[in-house]
Amino acid sequence: MSFRCGSILSSILSSILVLLGISMDPVSAFYLNYGEGDFIQKNQKTSLFVTSYHGHSPVLTDAQERRKEAIIFARKNEYSKGLEKIRELFSMVEVVNETTRCELASIIEDSVGSFCSLAFSKPFQDEKSRLRVDLGLEALELQLQSGSLPSPYNQVSRNLFLGALRALSTIISNDADRASYHKLDFVSTETIFRILQRLLSGVGIRNYTSGSKVLSERDFNAVLNALTNAGRMDIAHKVVSLQEKTPTAPKLSPVTYSILLKGYGRIGDTENVEALLARARHNNIVPDIIMLNSILDAYINCDQFDEAEIVFQRTTEQSGRLSPNLRTYNTMLKGCAQRGALQKAIKITKLMEERKLWDFVTTNTLVSVAVNAGDFEFAENILRKYTSVNKYDNGYSTNRRQHPNVEAYTALLNGYAKSGKLTKTVGTFKHMINIGVSPNEFTYTCLISAFVKKRKIKQATKMLDFMEESGIRPTSVTYNAFLTALQQVGQHNKVVRSTTLQRNIPYECDDEALAVVRMMMKKGVFPTVKTISILMQCFASCSQPRVQEAEVIIDSFERDGIIPRHNAEVNTSLMKVYGTSNDVKGALEVFRRIEKPDVVAVNTFLDVACRNNMPGIAFETFNHFFAELSSSKSALHPNVITFSILISSQLRLNSKVGLQKARRLYTGMRSRGIKPDIPLVDMVLSATVRGGRSSLKRQDIKFTLDLLKDAEILPWLPGELEHRKQTVRNILTGKMSDIWSNSEDKYGFNADKEDDLLEKKGWNKVDSGFRLWGQEGDSISASEGGVESDSFLASKGWNSLDSGFRII
Repeated sequence: MSFRCGSILSSILSSILVLLGISMDPVSAFYLNYGEGDFIQKNQKTSLFVTSYHGHSPVLTDAQERRKEAIIFARKNEYSKGLEKIRELFSMVEVVNETTRCELASIIEDSVGSFCSLAFSKPFQDEKSRLRVDLGLEALELQLQSGSLPSPYNQVSRNLFLGALRALSTIISNDADRASYHKLDFVSTETIFRILQRLLSGVGIRNYTSGSKVLSERDFNAVLNALTNAGRMDIAHKVVSLQEKTPTAPKLSPVTYSILLKGYGRIGDTENVEALLARARHNNIVPDIIMLNSILDAYINCDQFDEAEIVFQRTTEQSGRLSPNLRTYNTMLKGCAQRGALQKAIKITKLMEERKLWDFVTTNTLVSVAVNAGDFEFAENILRKYTSVNKYDNGYSTNRRQHPNVEAYTALLNGYAKSGKLTKTVGTFKHMINIGVSPNEFTYTCLISAFVKKRKIKQATKMLDFMEESGIRPTSVTYNAFLTALQQVGQHNKVVRSTTLQRNIPYECDDEALAVVRMMMKKGVFPTVKTISILMQCFASCSQPRVQEAEVIIDSFERDGIIPRHNAEVNTSLMKVYGTSNDVKGALEVFRRIEKPDVVAVNTFLDVACRNNMPGIAFETFNHFFAELSSSKSALHPNVITFSILISSQLRLNSKVGLQKARRLYTGMRSRGIKPDIPLVDMVLSATVRGGRSSLKRQDIKFTLDLLKDAEILPWLPGELEHRKQTVRNILTGKMSDIWSNSEDKYGFNADKEDDLLEKKGWNKVDSGFRLWGQEGDSISASEGGVESDSFLASKGWNSLDSGFRII
């Protein structure tokens, strides 16, 4: 008996096989997990996932065997081998006749459906799950793009697309939650949007009915949440636009706005947070408590604590339908922690105690507030009072994997460590163990870093061993912290050598850093991009930078596939090594390896050029990347570090011309809406103080006063800004009295006494250590910095538009 495509007998036989348990795939279980009960499409000519058996065709018999092998490999979690069998099926369909092609297409569809149902099934907890989802997507792509499959086999069922969408949403969110953005090559985020488009448009979907509801609000929100977690707000906006334009899609709800607010808050985009709130008001969205908390969190993440306070105050004062919950109060405490606003935090916690709202998050956050405020005694008192299960917290159970207050103790320990109080740091660690608060990875990491900063390398290494003995395996995070502390010590010693002429300081960090990298690899922990970047910075801190060895190490790790080739972060650190060895040409060659330099990479090259007395090259580079003002989000924009580097290069000239250029640079920075930071303010004030009153002109004084006015918005510690104002006032007393008398009230100079600010703050050096790492206009003529750039740039092809030195 022969079977042809779509025969009724084939469908009946397939159903009998399912009932008998023969060749039954776990597809139904997969869709039941997602709440999709009936995954077999009705009114179809053939079953989607159960294929008729053709006993007389060798081709079809061979195809059935390959199908079985593909599914067996998938069930063994060997998806790569399974996909190869599916590829072989697609190659077979290209060489058979029309009669056989139809039945072979049915087998292929069955194979892809079964393979993908397994690939898109839960759980999604590790890299292998990410790989199988990617391979499942490849199988779908093969079916959609095949030009040899007859209709309708070149289309895919809605349920497979829906399974892919849900699997990918979870994968992206998991990767983002683990902070593994380097694994998100943005292909996944683009793919999830294309799948969403297909589900809404019906392109490539079997038996699509226009006007049918294809996605629930839960699905839309899951996609949105994944994209915002991954930082892809551009695609998140496209998703919202699709949702608004699709008649059958659910309307935007407060949950939608909450997710978007979270996303913009995470990237500190105040402008879009405000725009989103305005749009919500325009669309008559009534906030619920979840959206209210999202608004507060977004403002706090954008460093707009005052705005958050206004919203919080209105909510607590109005007796409406919205009543602040535990999360509301804890979110406000988070804002207090960022500012070290202990008194405000105390007021908030008093309200919480009155309402009997308190949990371990409250305790942990309040301790962070106290630590950031420098009140360690208050932090210890809070821990003594609330470490055990308190009278309001019902969230703690003995089944919890770690003590709920381990974060609070870690914050206190880290606070002591950063303050250089090693005895207190170790004492806190011992106290945790004594009271049964088991340290976690971050606790050990902070303690190890504290030992290294005190140059107690042996103790730090022993603590690594003790960490493993306690059942916590160190990860790259711990080793990177070890390396960072080494680099900071090395950098500190380098500054001491250069400022005090003490050439005999013995400690350098390069050999120790290499030993740490060898240690982590020996223990099976592979270095990350961050690891190699820190190692390069350790090399740059040496008195004799190890340029050749740095190149060999990077090349080795790239060849072994441990780090990607020409990574921007690694090469940026390598530029510092070349810069320290006064090799601007070498730094340029490294710079040009970076396909798309970010602002940190550009800033690093600017710094290399300026420190090696080639400001002309620095200005030429600035114009190359930043001369044209652009509002595009994708365009490269300078930051305060960029201008600090250039201003520093001009102040180091110790000349009237240099000071004039520094003023113009600062004015250009402010015209771009870039605010100064504390190191930049100190740098400029240092030049003013060092020059003395005799060298100051009218415009110099006005510039200094404007700078101090701008400085009022910066997060100074109590008394710091007043000390600076007093010092400047003492310098300027009797000089340009007409300007001073008109400006005293305006600029708030009311200090009464002078102190030894210059010695304390190290203002006797202009280049006093502004940050180049960890931070993220008018055209500036290259001639301002000198003319040495022309021949150098021409030799490198920078004067040509086709030199390849452009952002694509």
